[in-house]
Amino acid sequence: MGGNAQASMSGAHLLEYCGSSDGAFEGICLGYINGYLDLNNLIQDPRVYPWKEGDKNKIPKTCLPTHVTVGQIRTVLLAYPLRFRPEPRDQLLKFNGGILLSRSIRAAWPCEKNN
Repeated sequence: MGGNAQASMSGAHLLEYCGSSDGAFEGICLGYINGYLDLNNLIQDPRVYPWKEGDKNKIPKTCLPTHVTVGQIRTVLLAYPLRFRPEPRDQLLKFNGGILLSRSIRAAWPCEKNN
């Protein structure tokens, strides 16, 4: 009865949704960003998951200022791939949408050295 569901959105699809003026696609984009932020905050809360030194597969820390909006994150996400030459950009767009989103956030708002 319970199938093996694996839902993953490529970076290319995420950019397509986030760059669209269609209300449904915009909703998918903003919902994806909100979901990413919720999961990221949850995983990085030491009360939820007490990371130990050397843990593998740790989600890289994001250090967003408190005033940043989901719309601003969307803008950063759309601009991020444009920083790359065509070949690396093509590879980047094949990544999972969460990886693309994480990289764009960390590029725009890098953590201070002590974080």
